[in-house]
This record gives sequence, C-alpha cells and structure tokens, in this order.
Amino acid sequence: MRSQQRGEIVKRNNKKFIMNMIIVSVVGLITLMIVMFMVIRTYIKDEAKGNSVQVEAQVEENNTKVEYSSTVLVLVEKITQSDIIGFDIENKTEVSRKMSEGTKINDMYGSVIPASQIKPGDIVEVVYQEDKAKVLSISKTSRAKSWKKISGVTVDQSNKQINIGGTAYEYVDDTMIFQSDGNRTNMAFVTPFDVVSIQSVNNVIWSITIDEVAGSIVVTDLPTTKGSLEIDRSRFFKLDELKGDISVIPGQHKILLQMEGYEIITENITIESGESYEISLKDAKKAYTVINPLVNSGVTNYTIKIGDKTYNKGEEIKLQQGTYKVEAEADGYEPWSKEIICDKETYNLYVSFIQKPTPSESPNATGETNTVLNNTQTITLNTNPIGAKVYVNGVFKGETPCTVTLINGSYGVIFEKTGYSAYSTTLLLDGSNEQTGYLYDL
Repeated sequence: MRSQQRGEIVKRNNKKFIMNMIIVSVVGLITLMIVMFMVIRTYIKDEAKGNSVQVEAQVEENNTKVEYSSTVLVLVEKITQSDIIGFDIENKTEVSRKMSEGTKINDMYGSVIPASQIKPGDIVEVVYQEDKAKVLSISKTSRAKSWKKISGVTVDQSNKQINIGGTAYEYVDDTMIFQSDGNRTNMAFVTPFDVVSIQSVNNVIWSITIDEVAGSIVVTDLPTTKGSLEIDRSRFFKLDELKGDISVIPGQHKILLQMEGYEIITENITIESGESYEISLKDAKKAYTVINPLVNSGVTNYTIKIGDKTYNKGEEIKLQQGTYKVEAEADGYEPWSKEIICDKETYNLYVSFIQKPTPSESPNATGETNTVLNNTQTITLNTNPIGAKVYVNGVFKGETPCTVTLINGSYGVIFEKTGYSAYSTTLLLDGSNEQTGYLYDL
C-alpha cells in the first residue's frame, strides 16, 4: 500500500518538474528574442546614422565644387581647335575664350558637330565658366536669321541699310564682312552680283560672307555699234552705250547679240567666281537679205538703184542686212523712192510706179498751149475677205473697205492681209469710167 502511494507521489513530482522545465524554456526563448530584437534595432540605428553622416558629407563636398556658367551670343570672327574669338552681340564687347577637349560643339538641334562646321560670320551661343576662360559648349543658335547664298543684295551705306528681296535691314559699325576664305573685308565690296550669305539678330544684320565674287562680261572687236546685247532675257544694253565690263552673277547665262548687218549670235556661257568672260566679235558673220522686187503690172522695164549700184529688171539684188534708201525709175513713170530695213533673209520690195500724166493742149489768148490736169475721182477699194491693208503708190491708205480720192492717172495698188499672199494691181483712172467701187479676191 505504501509502495503504491510512494509511486503516485513520484509521478506527480515528475509531472511538475516537466511543467516547470517547459515554462523556463518558453521564458528563456522569449527573453532571447527580445535581446536579439534590441541588438538588431541598435545596429540599424547605427548604420542609418553612419549613412546620414556620409550623405551630409557628400552634399557638403558637392556644394564646394559647384561652378556657375554664363551664356553669350557671339558673332564668330575666328575659331580654331583651341580658341574662339568674336563679338558679344548683346553686351557689345570683344570675346576671346579657350576651348578644351571637353568643349562640346553642337548644331542648333543639339547634335554634335566638328569645329570645322563653325565658320567666321556664324552666330553661336557660347557657354563658359564665370571664374575661368574655359568654354563648356558652343552651339549654333536658332535666334539668328540666315540667308544662304543669295544675290541681288544692295547696300545703302549712307543710311546703313541692306536691301534683301525688297526688305530693308539695318546694319551697325560692328557688322562684319568676310571673304569666302574667312578674311575680313568691308561693306564697299558687297555688290548685287555677288553670291552672299547673311545672318541677322532682331532684324539687324551682323555678318555678310561673300561666297562668290561677281563675274563680268566684256565684248570686244565690235564690227558695228548698231545693235544690242541681251543677257538672260532680262538685261538689255545698246552696243553704242557699252562702257567697260558688265557685272554678272557667277553661274550660267544666255547671251543674245544682234548687230545690224550681221548674223544673230546666241551663246550659253558659264562664268566662275571673279572671272572676266570675253566675247570677241572679230569672226562675226555678215548677214544678207535677198531683195525681191514686186512692180505693178504694165511696167515692162525698170531700174533699181541702192547706194551707188544700179540693178536692172531680173538682176539679183543681195544686200548686207541694214537700212537702205531705194530709188526706182521706169520710162513714162514718175521716179519712186523708199527707205527699207533689211533684217531677214528675203525682203519683198513693192514698187508702185505712178504714170506721168498726159497733158491736154488748149490754145490760150496768145495761141500757146496750156497743160490741163485731169479731174479727181473718189473710189472705194475692197477685198474678199475684208480687212486687208491698202497701199497706193506705196502709201498706206487704210484697211478694206477703203475710200480714197485720187487725181486721174495710173496707180500701183497693193493689198496685204495676214495669212494671204500680197496682191498687187495697177489702177487706171482717166475720167472715162464712172465706176466708183473695186473688189479684189485675195
């Protein structure tokens, strides 16, 4: 009995011991977790504090390295791999800055370009450090207006204005003029026949570059001064007024030369920058006109005199082109003359001889005879179709139907109408015919 009680007591004690061990283990585990949490928290705080100190130190260090920069608008006078020299447009001061390998050079869109693309006369934005002469970047600016390779530019130096396409722009004493090689020149050398590039800011011209110098044309060995020179169908010169060279824009040009008595000369030429192009006329070919006499019917024999030479009927008349006085004679007809201009290969010479009036004799008080002239007649000349020009003895009288009053006699009449052959006839008026209208088919 006692042994049984003793066993039960031992069991109760073992069970209590186990429970105590479990409680101690749980408390120990909780304590360990608390300790670990405190250690980790302390470590994180220390690390954050260290990082904060490091950031503050870095900020302080960066603040000591900040360098301020300025941007200026510069008219470039000269640029090399190491220097840029020009004029500060806004501050009106000279600019000279050093460049380095780190200097960025961009176009106006931000793309990197070589320094060789920056030319004297360009307007650029230059960014540089205030406390140093070092250039950080050079960029072509969109603030400048540009005209590339234009001509026809005129300069008014008295008013300091430049006319571009009909619009006047001002320029200033600081405006720079450059030759194509980048060397400086002056405004007096800018002509309307130069090819130039121009840049402006706020409607003020700051730079002009003469890309191509005007060329010229000189005409030599003129066989005559009667004629004209035409260039590009837009410029005309009388040969007798030509004095020296004629300035032209470099490039291609069409030349047309007309000289009295010579064949027309046409030529397409190319003139380089600054070139003087010579047109020699020592080999100009003479031009001739064949005269075709058209004499009113009924005249069987006649002579034509031009200058000091007389031509008989049927003889070829060939003249160097020009202006001539023509005289014609025929038996029984009045002398005829006219000034003609021969400027084509053939010339129809309409000769209208007037028959000499036949005198009628009547005795006078002394028994002598007097010459009595026939009466006049008024007639109408018409053609089919109408609208033809009427020439009576070479004198224009109007267009058909045409009414004229003539003294009785013989007349040469010519009708001309575009699209029809000229029609010539002889009209005889002697008072014996009461006909007053005449119709001719062309």
